[in-house]
Amino acid sequence: MDLLRVYGNKKVIIHWYSGGLDILEEMIGEGYYFSTSPEIKFSDHIKKVVKEIPLDHILTETDNPGGTQSYMGKKGMPILVEDVVEEIAKVKEKSPSQIEEIIQENFARIVESDPSIHELLV
Repeated sequence: MDLLRVYGNKKVIIHWYSGGLDILEEMIGEGYYFSTSPEIKFSDHIKKVVKEIPLDHILTETDNPGGTQSYMGKKGMPILVEDVVEEIAKVKEKSPSQIEEIIQENFARIVESDPSIHELLV
């Protein structure tokens, strides 16, 4: 985490964080974003992690196609994002459509400095 601080970039995405809540709190304080995978369906710890992440810093992902093989028995396809959104909605006590909108806004905020990507979202 020290390297992230040295370079001073606040638009950091922490991929599939599953570590301790103390470190999570520190990274939240730095303003980092966090992606959440389909593991949220199976892991109480990941649900606790997601509960702590502010809504304006949460993203979704499916990991690589083989990433879910070990705990789901199937490849991680893009359609699994729907499952991730549903689980985040349960943890955050929001509707799936609210979570979808929040995640879109978060992603747009991350890429706003890159006009070629940002224009595709608006």
